Amino acid sequence: YTPTGLVYPFNTPAFTDAWGLWIEYRKEISKPIKGKISQQAALKKIGTLASGSEKNAIAIITQSLENNWRGLFQIQKSYTNGTTKETNNDLTEALKRRFQS
Repeated sequence: YTPTGLVYPFNTPAFTDAWGLWIEYRKEISKPIKGKISQQAALKKIGTLASGSEKNAIAIITQSLENNWRGLFQIQKSYTNGTTKETNNDLTEALKRRFQS
């Protein structure tokens, strides 16, 4: 997913695929990100939240998808029996396959 004129914080296939899933998800929940200005602001926000880490940026998107959130937020750590619950990369792969068909 690469609309003309947008500047991505990470210009890699992994990030642009995750970003494309985020855009599709927002459309699916009838809350699309409208226009290039709004999308560029969201890209800037995720770059800041991720502290320069592509891995964190993808985890932020995955976290929002997993939790049905409408926004992008810092990674939330949840603890169950003293262990950290990490975001599920399998979800990202499943969503990629769904939207590619």
